[in-house]
Amino acid sequence: MCRNSRQPASAAAPPEGLVASCAELGSPYYTVDFVELADGGWVVIEMGDGQVSGLTAAQDAVTYYHIMTDMLEGGVRRG
Repeated sequence: MCRNSRQPASAAAPPEGLVASCAELGSPYYTVDFVELADGGWVVIEMGDGQVSGLTAAQDAVTYYHIMTDMLEGGVRRG
């Protein structure tokens, strides 16, 4: 899970229960956008298959593509 590229590190993370509810969607790769409401609640505003999503500024592209390669080949995740 990665923050939006314009989101400060101090921004609250979505509740673990909400994240967990989106963890098993039957797809090996997808994106989920969470938003915190003004009243402190959280909702999912968008889900997609990840085709058009780019990497966030905080993600290391080389590590990301190594992990993707390993997962697609059925291997073990690299650290």
